[in-house]
Amino acid sequence: MNKYIISSCLLYLIFASTPWINAREDVSIIPRCNLLEAYEGFYHLQSPVRIIIVGDDFSKNQLKADADRFATFLRNGKGLEVAVGEEAKAGNSEIVLKIEEGLFQHGDKGAYHLSVGPQGIHITGVDTQGVFYGLQSLKQMLPPAIFYQDYEAHPDALPDFKVGFIKIKDAPRFAWRGFMLDSCRHIQPVEKIKQYIDLMALYKMNIFHWHLTEDEAWRAEVKKYPKLTTIGGYPGDRSKDEELNGFYTQEQMREIVSYANERYIKVVPEFDIPGHVNALLMAYPEYGCNEGPPLKMGKFGMRSFSSDAGRRAICAGKHEATIPFILDVFTEFKTIFTDGLFHIGGDERPRGNWEKCTHCIALMKQMNFKDEHYMQNWLLNEVSQRLGERGIRTVAWAEHLQGGVPEGQIVQAWHKASHVTQAIRTGREVINSYNRKIYLDYPANKTNVEELEMHNRRYRNRLVSTESIYSLNPIPKGLTPEEEDRIIGLEAPVWTEQIQLNRLDKKVFPRLLSVAETGWTSPKVKNWESFQRRFVKHSQILEALNIDYDRNDSIIETSEQ
Repeated sequence: MNKYIISSCLLYLIFASTPWINAREDVSIIPRCNLLEAYEGFYHLQSPVRIIIVGDDFSKNQLKADADRFATFLRNGKGLEVAVGEEAKAGNSEIVLKIEEGLFQHGDKGAYHLSVGPQGIHITGVDTQGVFYGLQSLKQMLPPAIFYQDYEAHPDALPDFKVGFIKIKDAPRFAWRGFMLDSCRHIQPVEKIKQYIDLMALYKMNIFHWHLTEDEAWRAEVKKYPKLTTIGGYPGDRSKDEELNGFYTQEQMREIVSYANERYIKVVPEFDIPGHVNALLMAYPEYGCNEGPPLKMGKFGMRSFSSDAGRRAICAGKHEATIPFILDVFTEFKTIFTDGLFHIGGDERPRGNWEKCTHCIALMKQMNFKDEHYMQNWLLNEVSQRLGERGIRTVAWAEHLQGGVPEGQIVQAWHKASHVTQAIRTGREVINSYNRKIYLDYPANKTNVEELEMHNRRYRNRLVSTESIYSLNPIPKGLTPEEEDRIIGLEAPVWTEQIQLNRLDKKVFPRLLSVAETGWTSPKVKNWESFQRRFVKHSQILEALNIDYDRNDSIIETSEQ
């Protein structure tokens, strides 16, 4: 049995004898808390509020930053006077933040206790991340109008500012609770990405997988190779302001990493190799195979770099040049993306490139590779091993299974449900991203005919609803306890070939909330009908945050009856 489930079950047994005075559905927290007791009575938050921080100097510094942001949230949303830390000498309301490493038997990162009673609000975490998650639960217990962050414009929505008496003991089920954003096909502004990071944090997600390189565009500035972005970043008409064009400077990427890290979210950049590299090869063709017609720019649009000459791959045969080039890119990435995780792709290498390349054929014979899959495995192993020597752990899509997975590499299973079990039985850790259950670019329902028509005909019947995501158990049946522990979590990608900014919110929300609860909450506690009821409040939170979520989703129909 998974250790996170064990923790939840122990907590349940300890506290099951305590009667619940209010139904837990009255507390609209997403993800659903693993143990929650609600009582009669309310604690009123009124000025001045003091936030007291208990802990050593290191944790105090981190908690002070989190408390300051929460204080700003209260000031902007309700107009409360809030003092933090040493400045918090007295107040009508009190919030106490504290670290207690032995809080949970297993010391799960992110675990916390939250209690609200006559003496105030107390949040205790096993670490600063746990306290942060307690603050997110507290945020969600407040009136939705506070999320407008403009109390003067919504005075009638916040007349009685109070929090119900409650006890929460909570910990995440999985260590990897991820969301992947494809910024290659259509690029998103920095402020939009920050908004999504804020929402990930609110719903206790902790991995932002950032897809930055593709056939269609290259979005990450690399100073040693400027043409990657000056050429590869512009598949569209440069005379027009198009979402096809642009890239992120190193300063912008550092800004996003810092913003995410402040919210306990790791950023995992993806440089996809050996396929999905046409934009790269348009800029630096010397790193591709020599055979075939030369790459040339097609007409402006999504397929500018691949429409005329087809999809290409980095040349494995010229490894004495290509591997140093790949490592040069990752060397610059390492100065920006500091969380120690890089995604190296490994998926959908186009067939026919290496098979016809004289350099690749020669390497195949020299190394006695069984086929091109084994040559790809060798190439990715070389890159992974050298990154590992620099303290970087790699992630790759599950196609890499066919030739063997490097020691320590995390497998992201997406194409077949069986890949999850297959990867586990190689002894590797696995992220479950099975596309039929969790891809957010797939249509959610057939209600909106116009939206459905925007999908590739092949995918119109691949419906991924909020409910189907909720029903996903990332751990397949038939595994041993040791094998179960190798599933470190789940991740929901959104691929943007057909998704411009004006449709992105509808594709991601409300489905991302279902992903969040599936990644956090024990299966014994999850309940779809409860989730629907709790979403009523969260629809108001999303509206306050100006998120244009999909109102045709089936979750809305039931929750509004």
